[in-house]
Amino acid sequence: MAAGGDFQLPWPPPLVSRFAFVRVGEMDIDKQARRTRQNVLALAFLVILLLGGAWLFNDLKQSAFVLNCLASGRRDCGQEITLARP
Repeated sequence: MAAGGDFQLPWPPPLVSRFAFVRVGEMDIDKQARRTRQNVLALAFLVILLLGGAWLFNDLKQSAFVLNCLASGRRDCGQEITLARP
């Protein structure tokens, strides 16, 4: 209220939400379903990212092993050694 007791409307007027005419229960269900879907997609993305990181780590570890083996002068690096049985 202003100083003279006059009532003033807020300017600019508040915007009407697009959910203004939706019942509260429907809006909560829609929001909850959307959030659940987003959480499931985020979890799937993180799982794929972690699996890809684990694969990359193992691949780099194997490559480092082969490079160290080659640097030491060996030639049978990265190959399975099978012993011939008499």
